[in-house]
Amino acid sequence: MEARQSTDELMTASHGRKAQRDDTAIYTHQTGDNVDGQRVDNHVNGTISSRRTLTRDTDIDTSTARAANRAGLLIDTTCQVVTRNATRAGARTDEIIKQRRGRADRQTEQRSIQDAVEKDDLDTTFKELTEIDMTDLEAVRKQKEHIATKFSKQQRSNPSLQIGCARAERGSNEYKVIYRLLYKRKKFETNTVDDFALVVPQEDRKELLIISHDMVSAGHLGINKTKDRLMNYFYWPGITQDVANYVKRCKTCQLTAPVKTSKRAPWQVSMPILDAPPMSNITIDIMGPTMNKTVRGNRYLLVLVCNTTRYVQAYPCEI
Repeated sequence: MEARQSTDELMTASHGRKAQRDDTAIYTHQTGDNVDGQRVDNHVNGTISSRRTLTRDTDIDTSTARAANRAGLLIDTTCQVVTRNATRAGARTDEIIKQRRGRADRQTEQRSIQDAVEKDDLDTTFKELTEIDMTDLEAVRKQKEHIATKFSKQQRSNPSLQIGCARAERGSNEYKVIYRLLYKRKKFETNTVDDFALVVPQEDRKELLIISHDMVSAGHLGINKTKDRLMNYFYWPGITQDVANYVKRCKTCQLTAPVKTSKRAPWQVSMPILDAPPMSNITIDIMGPTMNKTVRGNRYLLVLVCNTTRYVQAYPCEI
């Protein structure tokens, strides 16, 4: 629109200049003066000059009109192209928006379906949990309570644990009664049950020794490792000595464990060195008849050994 308006203004200005030139030509023809005030004496010359001016103005107006027409055509073409591109862009944008909305709708629908499935699964799981039979758990709980009560009575009736029970009742920091069971502190870290070891009465110590040493998972470890494994969870007075005696009496360990250097048999005492001259002290012995018979029928050896020099001499014989 602005280009068209500029073209109209250009055409209007051109027509105005043309009218001005026509008035100037008429004035020059009538008075014989030119535009600058110069005197033209010949009337014929004034007429010819006026005609030439009119011809040039006509050519200028024609060129201006053609340029205006071309500019108008160019503007119209540009507007058409812009309008077509804008239409295509708008259509493409609408299509993209439509696709995105459709994708968002599908995702929302899928999420709704997934939420519904998860809710159904959760409801099914809760329903199955509510239908679980808990009677066996109650029986297990009662059994555990019975074992704990029996174990507590054994602790209090064991003579070797009377001192620990008495100290726990007086509020000792080393011995504690937790859930009616006697514990002994093994470390000072969290001040919870993990810092205490269960005190074991006499009736259950042998079973713990078997589990901590003889089981396949135990691996028949040595005294220190077996003791450390036990004392991580259990304690009783004299546990170190009991573990050492049990490991030393283990038949499997005695048969398979390597012999230590300190337990090897000592070297035999060597024979005393004789001060007698060589061949003055001789040992004589006969070997046979397990030897192969020679061509001459000899099956024995008469062996002479000098006890001073260890010199050996052997003689075949038929004995």
